Formats: sequence, structure tokens, C-alpha cells
Amino acid sequence: MFDFLFLSVIILTMPNTTTVKIYKRGETILNDYTIIAGPFGGGFANVYKIKHKKQPGQWAVKVPHSLEFAQLFKKEISAWKKVSDAPNVVTFYGVMMQDNLPCMLSEWMDGGGLDNWIANGKLYAGGNAAALMRIISLSLQIAKGLHAAHQKNVIHKDMKPANVLLNADATVAKISDFGLAAATDGTRGKSVLAATYAFASPEQIRGEVLFESTDIFSWAVSVINMLLGTFSWQVGTAVSENFDTLITKSLVKVPPEVVKLLRRCTNKDPVRRIKNFDEVITVLEAWEDPQKKFKDDAVKKTDLATNRVIKFIRDSDFKNAIKACEDFFLRITETEKAVTYSVTRGSLASLTMAYFCALSKCQENSGINYKKVAKNWHRSPFAEFRHRNSTYYLLLERDLKAKKYLK
Repeated sequence: MFDFLFLSVIILTMPNTTTVKIYKRGETILNDYTIIAGPFGGGFANVYKIKHKKQPGQWAVKVPHSLEFAQLFKKEISAWKKVSDAPNVVTFYGVMMQDNLPCMLSEWMDGGGLDNWIANGKLYAGGNAAALMRIISLSLQIAKGLHAAHQKNVIHKDMKPANVLLNADATVAKISDFGLAAATDGTRGKSVLAATYAFASPEQIRGEVLFESTDIFSWAVSVINMLLGTFSWQVGTAVSENFDTLITKSLVKVPPEVVKLLRRCTNKDPVRRIKNFDEVITVLEAWEDPQKKFKDDAVKKTDLATNRVIKFIRDSDFKNAIKACEDFFLRITETEKAVTYSVTRGSLASLTMAYFCALSKCQENSGINYKKVAKNWHRSPFAEFRHRNSTYYLLLERDLKAKKYLK
């Protein structure tokens, strides 16, 4: 197999030694399929929308221009198969032969490429708020797809809007085109493709060994492309050097935490760049769901309170156990005045069970005095919380009864 860096040069300079066959609409391909749209051109292959003559559904088939690209196809198949089951990666179905050419069968995405949504302005429909939410959602999905690929030891190496496919209403994004991906067992390969210099990381342009951080850089440049609605730079390095100027040209108002994230992701030095998509996903999820961070913090605080109360109970210090519980109930009631309380019922049920033990002056559930509990339960500081969140409380009460903590 060719060295991958050398192969990229071949892609740009190889003479056309064979005539590329173009299939027409209505023509039969792969024996039982009919062309219904296409071709949609690519660097070394054409893509067609097809349907089976008898079975329902629509698919995409990728047909290489010639046998010269068979080795590159094998590389893509190897990488794609590894990550095909990820939610934000286009599903790969298999390989079939047509005119002695290996053709890749995959799912069809009705929305087409993300680059087209950027170019025709459809990505920004509905005003600033709607466009921003759409961009954040798509950015998050792309990050999750790349993260899934990295977990399978696959680096995409050609991340750009043209290699992201959307469904009809742009609510689902899936990564495609793994032609340059390194599907290896620990060794990171090299690749340079002139057509994608605008999205390539500095280390990729220099021809260095690539790690996951190269996809993070290209992902961030792709997001900036979405925010700006266009790109004027020739190489990805220009984004790093002109980041502050570029971000001010965004078509939508970008949240400060997202700006900070993109700045770190486009650092020219891969050592100083964010290393994996875990942090990227955390930041975008927290922005997409402003309650998420509060929910996580609230659960942690509830669990800490439960552990503290249980320690008091084990020491037979029931007075402080009761006080700790009631203080916590008062605090969450105050919290409710500003933010919807978000602790999971399971987490709060554990604290409530400990409260029951403290009220009954026992260390085990079997010693709970339910008459005493019932008397104190409805007079506790939890009453105001119960009043403010009647539905939540009823569900909690149901859970407690199911666990026989409340009779």
C-alpha cells in the first residue's frame, strides 16, 4: 500500500488513465438498485442516491472513478467499518462490485452536505437564536461523532463541513468520508490534501505525525465557518492567527464560553490545544442545556449531604443528622425560588431515607418508626418544597412507598 503522504500527492497529480463512467437517473446499478439522483462528485469517487427495485428505503452508493483508487477505498472501508455504529457517523452497510469497481453502500442523508447549508444560508433561518441553537447542536453532534471515532483509534484527518451530512431539517448531523482516516492500532499516520488546507491543522500541513488533536483543530475551524457563513482563509493556521478578528464577524452572537473553547481548539501548538473531545462535549452540552451544570452540582450536593447524615447516624448522633437534613431541605427550598430544582428522585430518596432513620433514632431501615416519621414528615421544612413542587413530590413519595421507606 502507498505511503499516505505520497498517496495524497498522487490524488492531486495522477493523470486520468481511465474514463470515469457516469450513471444516469433510472439506470440500474449493483444488479437490483436504481439510480434516483446524482452523481454528486468527490475527489476520487461519485456518490449516487439509489433505491432497491423491491425493498423500501433509499441508500447512497459511492463509486470510485477508477481502479487506481481501489487502495484508497480499502483504507476508507477499514476506518469506516470501525466507527459505523456511532450515532453521529453515517452508517456503512457494505461493499458491492459494479463494473469491477468496489462500491460502498451507506445510508442516505436527505439534507445533503453541511457546506451547502452554509453556502445557501439555510443554516441561519429563523433568526439569531434559532441559528445559534442549530449551530451549537450540529457542532456538538459532530464532536460526538469524532469522539466516537477517536475511541476506536480512528482519526478522520479531513474534517470539514463538506464531510458532514444532515437530515432534511438539519437536526441530525453525521460524519462521512473517511478516505484519509488512519485506522491503525496505535500508530498515527500522516496526510496532507491540498483541497482541504483551509481546514487542516498546522501540523497536518507540515506533514507531521497526527494525533486526535488534529481533528479538534479542524472541527473548530468548521464551527467558525458555520458561524461566519463563509471562509476567506487559505490555510487553517490563519484562523489561529486572526481568531479575534474572525469571531467578531460571526452572523450570530456567540456565547463567551464557546468563544473561549474555539480559541483553545485552534491553538497552533497541538500541545497547548484541547487534547480530546470530552471537554468540548461538556462545554457544548452545558451551553445547550443551561440546567445541566446545575443539575450535576445539585446531585453532588445532595449526595454529599446524604453521606454526612449517614455518618451522623452511624455515630448515633441523631440530633445533628436531623438538623443536617432539615438545613438541606431549607436550602433547596430557597434554591427553588430562583432555579427549578433538578436533583434526581433517586438521589433525594436516599437522603430522605436517612432522614427517616434519624427521626426514628435507628441505624437501619428495619427500625424505622413510620408513625413518628409520618408525624414529622408533614411538619418538616420539606413541606414548602413539597408545596412548590407537588408533582415532583408525589413522584418522590411514590418512589419511597415502592421501596417501603414510606407507608
